[in-house]
Parts: sequence; structure tokens; C-alpha cells
Amino acid sequence: MLSIPRGEFLMGLSPEKCQALIAEFTAPDPPTSPYLFYNEAPEHAVKVADFSISKYEVTNGEYKKFVDDGGYTRKEFWRELIEISELNIDLMGWNRITLFTDASGAAGPSTWSNGNFPEGKADHPVEGVSWFEAVAYCRWKRVRLPSEAEWEYAARGSDGRIFSWGNDPDVFYKWGTRQGGEATQAGSIVEDQSPFGVFDLGRNVSEWVADRWYLYPLAPVNPQPSNEGFGILRGGNYSSSILYMRTTYRKKIERLQRSSGIGFRCAK
Repeated sequence: MLSIPRGEFLMGLSPEKCQALIAEFTAPDPPTSPYLFYNEAPEHAVKVADFSISKYEVTNGEYKKFVDDGGYTRKEFWRELIEISELNIDLMGWNRITLFTDASGAAGPSTWSNGNFPEGKADHPVEGVSWFEAVAYCRWKRVRLPSEAEWEYAARGSDGRIFSWGNDPDVFYKWGTRQGGEATQAGSIVEDQSPFGVFDLGRNVSEWVADRWYLYPLAPVNPQPSNEGFGILRGGNYSSSILYMRTTYRKKIERLQRSSGIGFRCAK
């Protein structure tokens, strides 16, 4: 865990910056609407208290310890799964734990099989986990998921950088061939590092944060009702284009989603 000192920063983007990003990073014909990124607007000042965050994303090897310790059988780690009513599924309460199996039907991430991760990938980030699995692991570890504001501050600091490594998109091309459609060992892309020394915030796997989905106050998009069934992913993954590696990019997604390329890191 890395200690992040308290601070204040501008979170999100102004509508004008959304338009500028579209102009810089997309082809002019056909034009791309800046509305695509208005979920990141408006820019607003946020104060963050002292906290710590994982230097790396949680790996398969680390997550395996949780599985082997009976993590999927211990109800005390799964309070939200049992209690949240706004989930798009017929199962109720503890019966929902049956959703979280690997390719063989054993308890575990969707990308595993026979209760184990792919051979040789102990140091790769765990992927194919829902928000509920990420929360359960953190509770077992006696930590928590970072808040969305903590995640963005750890990624960009207070200088308003576009990417965790700075503002130069060409840095990405220095490692593009090293991540050809799959995750790499945590921290192995040394260029993908934030001003606080946090790795893999731009790519590798996208990461759950603690917050339910919400729009920023005065967001220039249609209002959306709050729903605990939806969470937020931050950061790009190994298949993302450069636009989705930005420090302000946020994605609305069902908390039950367990797709490849979805992982997490811890905070406290």
C-alpha cells in the first residue's frame, strides 16, 4: 500500500475539455459527439483525506488465498450481495452466491477454471470478478475499495493530467506491443505509473471503485435515478483505446458484471 497525502484537486472535465479531447483523439469524419464523455462533466473541486492505496492491482495469486480460505462460503464478507434489492436477477439473498463460479462451476472468477487461475499468471491481475467479489475480498483482507475520488486523485494528482503518466498520449505506444489483448504481470508496464507511484491505472484491467453509479452535480446529461445495482469502473483495460485510459474516464456498469478485463485494487 502507498500512502497518499490529503489534497484538493479538480475532478472530472469541463464540457469544453470534453470537446477538445474529441477533437484531439478522434477522426473528424464522421464527427464524434462530445456527449460521449459528458458523464465526466462538469469539473468540480474535491478534497481528499489521507488514505492508502495498493501500488498494484490485486493479483490472481492474492485472490487465490481468499478462495482457499473459504471466501465464497463465509456470509460475513457478502453483506451487500445478500441485502441489495436492486439487482437485475431473480435470485435473492445468499442464493446469489451461486452466480460467482468459474468456467468449471467451482467458486471463483469467471476467467478461472477448476478453482484456479490460468497457469503462469499468479502475478497477473485477477479479472472476471464482480463488484461484490471485490468487496468481499477487501473485507476478508480488512481493507476496502477506493472511493471514486480517491482513485482519480491517485491517478492524476493535483496537476490535472490527462493520463496517469502525464499528458503525452504517445507514451502508450511505447508499451502497446507488450500487452497484446491480454493482461500482463502487475506493474510490468513501468510507463503506466501515476505521480504517486501507483501502477496500471491506465491499462491492464479496469477497476471497480466503492461508489454506486451517480452523475456529478450539474452534469450536462439527462438525469438518471440512483440504483445500487450499478457501479463504476475506472481506468482502461488491455483492449482499450487511448481515449479510455484517461484519468477522468468513468463507466456505468452492473455490479454483477464479471467480464474479462475487470479487476480491482484495495485502499484503506
